[in-house]
Amino acid sequence: MHLQSRRNTVCSRLWSIMQKVLSKGARFMPTDARYQTLLETSPLFAGLGRHQLEEVLHSCRPVAWKKGPVTLDTLRCFYIIVKGRLEVMRQNSENGRVLTLFLLVPGDGFDVLPLLDDRPHEVMTVALDAMEALSLPISQMRHFIERYPVLSRNLLLYLAEKLRQLETLAADIALYETVTRLARLILRHADPEHAGGGEVPVRLIGDLPHEVLAHMIGSVRAVVNRHLQAWKRKGIASVRRGHLAIRDLEALYAQSHGFIQRLEGKRPSL
Repeated sequence: MHLQSRRNTVCSRLWSIMQKVLSKGARFMPTDARYQTLLETSPLFAGLGRHQLEEVLHSCRPVAWKKGPVTLDTLRCFYIIVKGRLEVMRQNSENGRVLTLFLLVPGDGFDVLPLLDDRPHEVMTVALDAMEALSLPISQMRHFIERYPVLSRNLLLYLAEKLRQLETLAADIALYETVTRLARLILRHADPEHAGGGEVPVRLIGDLPHEVLAHMIGSVRAVVNRHLQAWKRKGIASVRRGHLAIRDLEALYAQSHGFIQRLEGKRPSL
């Protein structure tokens, strides 16, 4: 009986503490140090001071998604990618064809369009890996943009980069055949600085299924696989399940119809 009374007293005190915390509107800040590091290096939040980053984190909550399609409430929340890759795409419901608009990686934010115009964005989102992200209310993100000039400038630069990516995608699809689009996609992600064993690694997309590579150039898996296997036979590329690397960089440049982006101490743009 005495033990039960003590339990009731403890529960009552805990409940009282929780009510006080909730009544003050307190939020639980993600405490993992990698969250702060992520924001410091994010193209959206880089340049904010420590206290400003902490204020942003106070408004965030961690979320996780399994590999596969994910449904995001982009009219209410803004998401900052922490871990994994998120494919953002459009699909033709009649023929099933898919086009990848963006491949988002840690540090990226989603979705900028509803953030700015408060309208739905008709896209599909697929987690290509088990993913982690930070979610914060979209109204709070707008508040930070108005409050912090650095964040406003970062957002403009971020939008400019995304517009350039879309311009490149539109031009490639309109002006080049599939084999050329595939070569240009791979060269944008080539990493000669870390070449070894006769291979130039292909960062970010080198382990993706051929179907996803097809999405990224507006094609289909069978066509992409045919071109990759032809390059493999010619010694241009190393191709196996979950692995894509370049073996003959000059030959791949030739396939790209003038896509000459020499990588001298710089990584190519996404």
